[in-house]
Amino acid sequence: MCHCTFFYLCLRMISVIISTFNQPAWLERVLLGYSCQIFKDFELVVADDGSDESTRKVIEKMRGEGALSLKHVFHENLGFRKCTILNKAVESCNGDYVIFSDGDIIPRSDFVQTHVNMRREGRFLSGEQSGCLRISLRRSVPGRSGRGSVLTESGWKITDSANLSRTTN
Repeated sequence: MCHCTFFYLCLRMISVIISTFNQPAWLERVLLGYSCQIFKDFELVVADDGSDESTRKVIEKMRGEGALSLKHVFHENLGFRKCTILNKAVESCNGDYVIFSDGDIIPRSDFVQTHVNMRREGRFLSGEQSGCLRISLRRSVPGRSGRGSVLTESGWKITDSANLSRTTN
């Protein structure tokens, strides 16, 4: 238990766990988002629920770029076992504080820093205001986009975590 006046002084490292299954293109975007974080002192653990070889290749490519401390925790594909792989990922963490996210959530550059600033001992932090972009994998119909969404040039609907419109070009 930490007895410091400021809880953040006690932390040695932060671990971020990203769950994924056979979505290498999205995982690459997510990993790029973590490589651009303002706060750099964290490890990234990819909890892979049995993806094929293409996911491993994306992780190896990102490791080679050297911008991230990156672990790949994997188990064989025996059906949906996300909770099992998340538990294995937690066991592999070196951090004193763990942040969970999904393989289709691209973090803003201040995502980890926001967690560092807002964390409190004995509490957990969650919710839509945590600093991520949520990207819909469904195509939107031009002229019929939902509240707070925009169509990009490629036609994908993008909505940020505060339901404010944003395009990425």
